[in-house]
Amino acid sequence: RPFLLRRDRLLRADRGLPLFVVEGPAGFGKTVLAELWLERQQSLQATVGWIGLTREACEPAAFIQQLWRGIGSDTSVLSERQIGTLAGRRQLFGVIASHFGESQGPQSLVLDDAHWLADADAESRAYFRELLQLASLRKRLCITTAVESARLGLNPYAADGRLSWIGAPQLAFTRAESDAFVRVCGHDASASSLDWIYRMTEGWPVLTQIALATPIDPKVTRLDAVPSISAIRCYIHQRIISELSVSERDVLWMLCCLGRAPISLLGSLEPGAQAVDDALRHFRQLRLIQDFEHGERSMIGLHPLIRSAA
Repeated sequence: RPFLLRRDRLLRADRGLPLFVVEGPAGFGKTVLAELWLERQQSLQATVGWIGLTREACEPAAFIQQLWRGIGSDTSVLSERQIGTLAGRRQLFGVIASHFGESQGPQSLVLDDAHWLADADAESRAYFRELLQLASLRKRLCITTAVESARLGLNPYAADGRLSWIGAPQLAFTRAESDAFVRVCGHDASASSLDWIYRMTEGWPVLTQIALATPIDPKVTRLDAVPSISAIRCYIHQRIISELSVSERDVLWMLCCLGRAPISLLGSLEPGAQAVDDALRHFRQLRLIQDFEHGERSMIGLHPLIRSAA
């Protein structure tokens, strides 16, 4: 598809290692970057494939079919007998592994939204681990995930120097990219309008796009008065808040009520210090919180858009 913004800065993070991992929250452009990556691999004469995962697609039978399709094979030739039994699926995976690992020429494969595998059936996770083992300098995998790569078992590959990685801080628009995106979307924005958009979204790509759905009004200084705030709230609720656990929502609500607060204060309240630590670690990975200095004390608070939505 045509891309509005070519993000060569991010593609340079790919060092040509067997695994290229793109980790970040919803709406940070992981899939778009994977598409750009695959386009580049194709220009280098690699055979390319794409596997888009969902919760349902991580069930063993569906996952095998996705892998089969990803290597360019026709799934209509697969029988229910083959995909309906463990022995049949193991045999099919052997064919997939042989094709990916032994075929001539470079190959590049994307596993988009691989975070669904973190909680998938043990059989599907085993296929994923075996696929990782097959990756090499000529058989490369790009993995996008909204959960920490450690939950997918990728840390050993980083330790072995087989993995290059990019996360939310890098995926976020720089100020220059934000300005360029606004202009390429056809908005003749003033300097103050561009500044307003970047301050409101802090480079969050999808929120930048949503913010452009209505006319820019730099005179608006309160988030709840932004014309497109309902669309932003809806996106944040559906893609982020609704996915949080009960205890994480408790911590999120505390932060909504407190505004900025020291971590020690949060840890002294319900649901307890350990739950707070776990929630804050996840919130940082999702880019939901910000750090502030208040005198000699370190404080944390929610991203204004998250607080408004929550």
